[in-house]
Amino acid sequence: GLLALDIQNKVIYESQGFGDSWSFEPHYYINNSSGKIIIICQMGFEYCFGGEVFILEDGKIWHVGMIDIEPDSEEKCLIDIIQIKEIGDKIIFSFNSDSLLLEPGSEDILIKNNGVTYNYVDGELILKK
Repeated sequence: GLLALDIQNKVIYESQGFGDSWSFEPHYYINNSSGKIIIICQMGFEYCFGGEVFILEDGKIWHVGMIDIEPDSEEKCLIDIIQIKEIGDKIIFSFNSDSLLLEPGSEDILIKNNGVTYNYVDGELILKK
């Protein structure tokens, strides 16, 4: 899971566990204009299988949900292809890959990327195909 400490090393956030993954690697994306930090924890075994998304804003962290998608390439993972854009109160996660795997590691549904996004709006992370 994700553990966040303040400057005095006090725990300010501790997420639940996310199964038996071998890796849960955080990557930080900072919006300099809003001050919001998006944290995507890349999950994986010997292969990558999506990422859990958190937001850090004004000293508070909350779990947004899972981006259950990967590129159709063993050389790249979600964090290698993700693009993040904020428009007002909406966060749009898009993917720089011609094809994508939905539900990687379980269903492995191969789709063509025709503008697939995950949108975070009104407290929900929703897949748009």
